Amino acid sequence: MIRFSKIYLYAIAALLLAWLLPWAYHFVTVDASSTPFTMFSPITKSFAYMENENGKMKYKDINGTEYTEDEFDSIMPTFYYRQLVTDGRLPSQINGRSVSAQLINRENFIFRHSPSDINKNAVQMYPLFESASGRVDLEMPEDVFTIRDKMVFIKMKNNAVDTSKSEKYTSALTSAGFVFPPKGVFGNPSTRKEYDNGYFLIDAIGAVFHLKQIKGEPFIQNTGIAPQIGAEQIFVTEYSSHRFYAFITSYTGNVYVMETPDYTLKELPLKNFDPKKDGIMIIGNMFYWTVKTTFEKGEKFYAVDADTYTLSDKVLDFPYEKSTYDVIAEYIFPFELSFTSYTDQWVFPRIETISWKALYLNVFLALVFLYINRGKEKKRNITLKTLCVAVFGMFLFIPLVVLMRKN
Repeated sequence: MIRFSKIYLYAIAALLLAWLLPWAYHFVTVDASSTPFTMFSPITKSFAYMENENGKMKYKDINGTEYTEDEFDSIMPTFYYRQLVTDGRLPSQINGRSVSAQLINRENFIFRHSPSDINKNAVQMYPLFESASGRVDLEMPEDVFTIRDKMVFIKMKNNAVDTSKSEKYTSALTSAGFVFPPKGVFGNPSTRKEYDNGYFLIDAIGAVFHLKQIKGEPFIQNTGIAPQIGAEQIFVTEYSSHRFYAFITSYTGNVYVMETPDYTLKELPLKNFDPKKDGIMIIGNMFYWTVKTTFEKGEKFYAVDADTYTLSDKVLDFPYEKSTYDVIAEYIFPFELSFTSYTDQWVFPRIETISWKALYLNVFLALVFLYINRGKEKKRNITLKTLCVAVFGMFLFIPLVVLMRKN
């Protein structure tokens, strides 16, 4: 019994050290460097960025040209238009098109997605707003719906099923050709938006349908998006311009824009994008979109023409470079134990960053352990512990030495 208690104690101590030691190391040696804030300029037709150099902000483009802060505002007129309006420097035309603060504001948007946004369990109960209430502000409905083998509305006040409304919407979906159960339900269930475009549903065979409520009645539309597209995630946008409904990602790694009003799909020049692993941010204006994708090994920047959705410049690639401290860590820790991750919102133990380079230190610690423990235990026990130290390194070496001295 005592033997198993010791084994259990060693295992718990090793796991705690596998979590705490790497965490403490990275906390102390964290590198504050990051990818500079980068956007595509509609004036210079090139990427430009701002970054902190020795405590002073520098403004440059990828060709090495430096700008003052005011000059940087001028080459990014759609992003800094408020400053230009304040200074009286907003041009009346950009690239031959008339502009105003109101037009720029309407066409500007920022879209962000992190893998943790979708890698989580969510309550599959959705509010269906009235999309044509005639009021400026959206109001939260008194019921929510669930949808599996049929669509069911539940009154939140008394948790009762609204049978009539449920049958009406289920019938409308079936009549439109929707095949239950859905593979996904996507929308923005919030009143903090300018208008409501309802939900987009991916049915059991992969077809995409548009669902919303207009004056109390169901609006169901088959978008005509073929199941062969392989729609996986739909990010409903509801931006001021009303130009497009959503961004769609496919199982094959493609990213599409779903345009209004006829649900036309336009493919963006991004490849191998996985929303469950990769992040994306789009800073859009009436001329160009700056698209930043974040992968495990780095970031990429794309300049996309806002009219044709084609590339307007070469793709900028910023691979993550390991710092000296990160390289050293590979020789210290055979693996790292963590409980959280950038890609999800779950808390559970997970092994990360397995490094065979730590084997050198592990073997050295195993020899040290063998030397200081010689003749103190049975040969079989010493051999087994030494081999374990060779595998787990300092995570096991420390508790073995500490507990050995106490004993």
